[in-house]
Amino acid sequence: MIFFRKEIAGGILVVSKTDESIEELMRLYKGDFSEFATMCDKAKKEKLSVRVLLQEMCGTGVLFYDKMGKPHLFDDFFNVSISHTKDFVAVFLHPTFAVGVDLERHSNRAARLRERFLVEEELPTNDNDQEAYCELCWCAKEAIYKMMPDTSIDIFKDIRIVPFEVASEGSFFVNVVYKQKLQCFEIQYVRNDFFSLVWSLKR
Repeated sequence: MIFFRKEIAGGILVVSKTDESIEELMRLYKGDFSEFATMCDKAKKEKLSVRVLLQEMCGTGVLFYDKMGKPHLFDDFFNVSISHTKDFVAVFLHPTFAVGVDLERHSNRAARLRERFLVEEELPTNDNDQEAYCELCWCAKEAIYKMMPDTSIDIFKDIRIVPFEVASEGSFFVNVVYKQKLQCFEIQYVRNDFFSLVWSLKR
């Protein structure tokens, strides 16, 4: 079931709620099932949910992953970024721009682990919405990581959040050092009763 849909600079971002059973997803998916044979039920449902959503968005759910673990559609007609969390999957497609999306079900996990991915300069300026702030920061760093062309970037050292005030939706900025060059990206986000969703693109 489509839960969220947004057109972004010529691309499209969709979040789907994974209400279907594995059996229902297998009936909907028109591709090869062999890659799912050895997966546990949780992983199988996540992978099938992504494939079925891709199938609905662009006509094919067939993916391959390069040596860095980044997903690609076989025809490469779209750049693709994927995220999943409990009961939801997100897919961001764009025909020309690199894209990054991340989706996180609400919890205190990011706040508990913040010292692993945030430095002092990135911490919020007040104590309000600490869990939401840290969750958005974690999602932003994941989305940027997915968007960059290789995996040499370090989430802790090379991606820095510019502190911001949390709202139900909005944007903030992230500074990224990649191959000794500083780049600045705008992160868009939405928070609802279930999850935090962030996305960005690289022109």
